[in-house]
Amino acid sequence: MDTSLLESIGLTKSEINVYMALLELGTATTGPIVEKSGAASSKIYEILDRLMQKGLVSSVIEEGIKHFEAASPERILDYLQEKEQKLQEQKQSIKNLIPELLLKKTLAKYKTEATVFRGMKGLETAFKDTLQVLKKGDTMYVYVVGELDVRMSDYFKKQYQFREKIGIKTKTIYSDEGRQWYERERKGMRLAEGKVIPNAMASPATVNIYKDNVIIRIGDSKNVIAIRIKNKDLADSFYDQFLLLWNQDVLVYKGFEPVTERFRSMLDELESGDEYQVIGATYGHLGEQLSDWFRNYHKERVKKGIKARLLGDPDYKKDILEEFIHGGDPTGKISEVRSLPKALSGIPMQINLYKGNKVIFFMFEKDMRCFEISSEALYKNFRAYFEALWNT
Repeated sequence: MDTSLLESIGLTKSEINVYMALLELGTATTGPIVEKSGAASSKIYEILDRLMQKGLVSSVIEEGIKHFEAASPERILDYLQEKEQKLQEQKQSIKNLIPELLLKKTLAKYKTEATVFRGMKGLETAFKDTLQVLKKGDTMYVYVVGELDVRMSDYFKKQYQFREKIGIKTKTIYSDEGRQWYERERKGMRLAEGKVIPNAMASPATVNIYKDNVIIRIGDSKNVIAIRIKNKDLADSFYDQFLLLWNQDVLVYKGFEPVTERFRSMLDELESGDEYQVIGATYGHLGEQLSDWFRNYHKERVKKGIKARLLGDPDYKKDILEEFIHGGDPTGKISEVRSLPKALSGIPMQINLYKGNKVIFFMFEKDMRCFEISSEALYKNFRAYFEALWNT
């Protein structure tokens, strides 16, 4: 019988011989197993122990004597599946380790200038340096912040608060995964400016730049590592990368939740009494799903006192008015809608204008998308177009 396949899945020749012998013997003590398999008597218990660990052999004591029995050959498939699962887990572990290994390679030339801190206590020690180096009016730059566990989030919230008390500004770039921490905890801080970059690569490493220093944080609160490097060239290089992300003019969002959340987040950027304008208010191809969402949205908008002037698709004007009523503004005190010319109906796109420089194109198709552009010139052009249509 060709047993090479069994060798290829990780069984040794001695393990194969013992297992095959037990299949023929049924239940047996070590003596017959040694005789049948040709294994050395001094090694037989070691071989049987390995086979039991793999689930291919079991044992039972009868009248004070240990007997062994081979598991069903089908158990080999189970063993192989367990190996595959373990291999997948190892792949994931290596995948998680790669960023740290690449970082070590990148930082190799700064070895003499780098200090490594481990654990939350180590992280606290590393970040104490930021409060000693930075002074009132200075800025710390952070990117890209992704998902944080509760302990890590609480720690960095305090760090932002400490910096604010001293008068230190913080500019932070968040990925989609970090959006909730930005909106829930950082957004109201006076000296903490942040941006959510939806297409920013989520990374297990977050870079903190302050003066000529860099702290790179890797991992969550259970296994965090912080690497602090004092090197102007490296700090300048990371700062240039930060600016490339921070100064992106066009942001792209895809999918129902990211797009509607971007729409809703306008309410966080506007104050009571502020106004935004819409060209082409529509449900596009999403009908009832989007209508239900807008009902809740306008309720929140009216509650915050934010004004809205909408130039709507004439086919949806009645529905939009019902949204205003449902939202708590039946008289249109802060909610107005007028119809676009009939020739402009049926287009599944609307344009939102606000804050003097924000232009967002919402594509309400099955594959929802929106494109956000920050440009005063573009805003002025679309705003003039809006006012011309509004007053027609």
